[in-house]
Amino acid sequence: MIEKSTITSSDWVKLFIFYICMLLSRYIMVLTFIKLLKTHSYGLSNSEFWVLIWGGLRGALGLTLSLMVGID
Repeated sequence: MIEKSTITSSDWVKLFIFYICMLLSRYIMVLTFIKLLKTHSYGLSNSEFWVLIWGGLRGALGLTLSLMVGID
């Protein structure tokens, strides 16, 4: 038996907006603490800066998708 999907096109728009908001908030957070990371840590290169921003999204998206599974 094939069931129809309840995902609409507006859900995809909301998902995209949520993704951009997560990316921007992570960028602002890392940018806020970059001076602290550079002075009290071993240093932070440009490439490590971007890894910090993009690396955190993998776990957040996985958590979001796992929470959506339980919704009926």
